Amino acid sequence: MLGGVPACLDTGGWVIGGRVVTDGYLPFTISPSLIMGVPVTLVPDLPAHPILNGVSSFNGGALSFHVDVALTGGATLVAHWTDDEPLVATKEPAAGKIVGLNFFPPSSDVFGGNWEASTDGDWLMANALNWASGGEWPTVLFSEGFESGALPAGWNNVNNGGDCVWAFNDPGGVGNLTGGSGGFAMADSDACGMGTTMDTELRTPVMDLSGLGSVSVEFDHDFNDLGGLDTVRVDVSTNGGGIWTNAWEIAGVDANGHVVVDITALAAGQANVVVRFRYIAPGWDWWWEVDNVIVIGNP
Repeated sequence: MLGGVPACLDTGGWVIGGRVVTDGYLPFTISPSLIMGVPVTLVPDLPAHPILNGVSSFNGGALSFHVDVALTGGATLVAHWTDDEPLVATKEPAAGKIVGLNFFPPSSDVFGGNWEASTDGDWLMANALNWASGGEWPTVLFSEGFESGALPAGWNNVNNGGDCVWAFNDPGGVGNLTGGSGGFAMADSDACGMGTTMDTELRTPVMDLSGLGSVSVEFDHDFNDLGGLDTVRVDVSTNGGGIWTNAWEIAGVDANGHVVVDITALAAGQANVVVRFRYIAPGWDWWWEVDNVIVIGNP
């Protein structure tokens, strides 16, 4: 089985060669003509293609490195750049599958002018590799990066009797400490002020998971505890928010990074699922930041 994902980029006149080119496997004809300095974004040609699964936006960044290419015979265009250059194309020779990606893989987290890390280049590359290898395809039920600066549509912000709730405008000016970038959700006890308490929930929209055999919730976060008193939880409801079961919890210790919570036992096969992020601070304490929430399932 042949499978591969060539990335197309000029490197001082060096381009891909050998049998992958001479035997007609590549979906692009590649010239050594580098295009840069004009920001471009993704335009889908086949929005339902698995390579675009979970890809809501992709911004090439200030430099937007890509190459002047054209499709080869038998290739399928999946997405193009706003300057009309092909961005994603596929080819399926008898031996397997090939994907061409016309951009420089490192993101703006590596160098400021590269593709914007707050957009979905990581999903694009992961999907391309998965498709080319014939891997099992997960369903991205939704992803939320909190870029609007306000409560996302369909979500709920609940106050259980405290003085403040989740915010989306960084009320204390702390910045995004989750490992993500751009906007984020924050339960900020410090900004709430002296003499306050917080017990607040950020709830996802209701999800129908009845056709799925496995489900997980992923997110980036930064939890800053004070005095061993604070608690953060991820809970699951299968009746639209009436009854909750805890799936993940940290209490009394700082924590940071990417979290994957397997909620299969609680939520797979259920038709009325809600996930909540609950922050409990019994006094004037610090915060919990959450970013890049993704819910993924498999049949």
